[in-house]
Amino acid sequence: PLHPKPKPAGVKAEDSTTAVLPERHYFTSINIGNPARPYFLDIDTGSALTWIQCDAPCTNCTKGPHPLYKPAKENIVPPKDSHCQELQGNQDYCDTCKQCDYEIAYADRSSSAGVLARDNMRLITADGERQNMDFVFGYGTTSPITKPVQCSEMGGDVCTLTNCPFCVPSVRCAHDQQGKLLDSPASTDGILGLSNGAMSLPTQLAKQGIISNVFGHCIATDPSSSGYMFLGDDYVPRWGMTWVPVRNGPEDVYSTVVQKVNYGGQELNVREQAGKLTQVIFDSGSSYTYFPHEIYTSLIASLEAASPGFARDESDQTLPFCMKPNFPVRSVDDVKQLFKPLLLHFSKTWFVIPRTFAIAPENYLIISDKGNVCLGVLDGTEIGHSSTIVIGDVSLRGKLVAYDNDENQIGWAQSGCTRPQKASRVPFFLSRALRSQLL
Repeated sequence: PLHPKPKPAGVKAEDSTTAVLPERHYFTSINIGNPARPYFLDIDTGSALTWIQCDAPCTNCTKGPHPLYKPAKENIVPPKDSHCQELQGNQDYCDTCKQCDYEIAYADRSSSAGVLARDNMRLITADGERQNMDFVFGYGTTSPITKPVQCSEMGGDVCTLTNCPFCVPSVRCAHDQQGKLLDSPASTDGILGLSNGAMSLPTQLAKQGIISNVFGHCIATDPSSSGYMFLGDDYVPRWGMTWVPVRNGPEDVYSTVVQKVNYGGQELNVREQAGKLTQVIFDSGSSYTYFPHEIYTSLIASLEAASPGFARDESDQTLPFCMKPNFPVRSVDDVKQLFKPLLLHFSKTWFVIPRTFAIAPENYLIISDKGNVCLGVLDGTEIGHSSTIVIGDVSLRGKLVAYDNDENQIGWAQSGCTRPQKASRVPFFLSRALRSQLL
């Protein structure tokens, strides 16, 4: 099951001079260790590495919902391990070090740093059986390093600072936390990496022969409701899905290209830049959807022109663009009929069948505490995506989205996301052949 993260208490937009974006990440529960212990992790299709907060000295750290993870010495992944070399590339490592360090940065300028560990993960199969697997993940804390610590403070002989100078700047389990991840662990314990990288959970499961390299999620439209995610292709519908190819690139993200973006029947100013189509990234780790600046400003102009009874309210700092209606509004249901869907048009199948990702008004509009109608689509230049569309949680709701790393494609279908349903039991090899022929 997926669960929406609760709204942070004590934060009011009107008390701030800058916009306070209401984060809406979704998390699931993963059981790790022996004996297995639950950890709440934000699902993130935009990163490969899973990490959990570690048990080490830390100043200004938030307390998560569960006890901090503390690995045994034998769980530490050595630098020569294939997972470590996959993570760190071909850079030189210290022969005398006994740990593999990681550091990961996110688009909101938050970061996590720590050490890789290998431990037991318990899974529940589609048939209700329990299955254990070895899982490599990071344990650490967030934000940049502020000071090194002695290994004894980390609860074990992880490295020896006297004979391993390389390890000195790499011991990252005692420092202040900064960035938005400082708030995130208040209700979760870390991040669940689901991208197509080698370190992601689906890829590790597939390499062990437990699943095909496919997974998906279904986030309910109602932000107070939940949804679900699944690993493997048992819950991918055999029919009714719209599929688009994933682009190969240096980053471990689910990226494709879009030909144009419409607000209803009106085309927003999306044009090929330097002969390239507009890139689209599906990122469940992002609360909001981001458009390139040109498309974003065109969308705002279209909304203002289509809503003469609404006035822009710059005093509402919930989101960058909010409008005050001339009638009381309690939910998106009160205004969604006044707005049009956002339509992302992809290349046609066989040059005939259209492929469109439709974002209904209820999946891009948010009602603020002031009763204003706010736009849940933001300017991509704020996170360094000046020419890329990022589809975040707010626009992924109400759809079953499947990520097929075997066939290198992403698919979606409308869904109520109430409960997962097994697809018709067509033999695995036959369903692949049929799907390929249809595409």
